[in-house]
Amino acid sequence: NDDDHRYKLIKRVGKGAFGQVVKAIDTRTDCEVAIKIIKRSAPKQNFLLQAQTEIQLLTRICCEGETLGKRDNHIVRLLDTFMHKKHQCIVFEPLAITLYQLLARTKFRGLQ
Repeated sequence: NDDDHRYKLIKRVGKGAFGQVVKAIDTRTDCEVAIKIIKRSAPKQNFLLQAQTEIQLLTRICCEGETLGKRDNHIVRLLDTFMHKKHQCIVFEPLAITLYQLLARTKFRGLQ
């Protein structure tokens, strides 16, 4: 199956409570992407459900924007999703910095 080898991992760029993020190349488009790999859920931690909620929200936001003929440049673009060895993987456009780095720049006061 070609989908099994669609993304070529380059390096890990971040790690958090829900999993890790890796930089990769989409071999179909030859474009760089970021892949969030969600941890398998432990008892009382439903990371998979939370990831699926994230996917549903981003899909809805994206579809509504496209229907209206506009794209919000302040929301990361969801490109693809897939399961790999029981891990939910979410493929995004690559961003220059992580959310943590952005918050650190504001001394964790949030965004205005």
